[in-house]
Amino acid sequence: MIHAFDVRDGRVVYRNRWVRTKQWKLEHRAGRALFGTSAMPADSDPNVAGMGTDGVANTNLAWHGGKLLALEEGHAPIVIDPATLETIGVWNFANRLPRNMTAHPKIDPRAGELIFFANFPTGRVNGDVELHLANASGEITRSQAIRGSLRRADP
Repeated sequence: MIHAFDVRDGRVVYRNRWVRTKQWKLEHRAGRALFGTSAMPADSDPNVAGMGTDGVANTNLAWHGGKLLALEEGHAPIVIDPATLETIGVWNFANRLPRNMTAHPKIDPRAGELIFFANFPTGRVNGDVELHLANASGEITRSQAIRGSLRRADP
C-alpha cells in the first residue's frame, strides 16, 4: 500500500491505495491469500500453482526518470501515478531489464543516474547478479553480469 500526504496552504490531505499487481488482483478477487511468502511452490494455493505474477511491489519507492517506481526484490518495478496513486503497470526499462531489480537502488546525486542490481537474474540461486546503470531519463545505459558461485564450504 502506498500512502501520500499533500501539504498545501496550511492543510494536509492524506490518501492511500494498494498497488494493484496481478497477484493483488487475484487475491482481492478470491478474498484471501493465494500466494505463499516463503517462495516455496507448495505454500501457494493449488489454483495458482506455477502462475507467474508481477510481484507485490511492497518494499520501497523510488522516483527516477519521471516515474514513481514501487519496488521489491523479486520482480521488475511497478509504475505508480504520483498524483492519483493508481497502478500504471510493470516497468522494465524499455525491455532492457530482463527479470528483476533490487528494491534498494541508489541515485548518483550529481549525474542523476540510478544504480541498481538484480539478484538471481536468471531465476536460479547461484550467486549471479547483474549490475545496471540507468541515466537521468530512465534509460539503462550499462549492464554488467557478475557470475558467482555458491559452493558449500569444506568441513
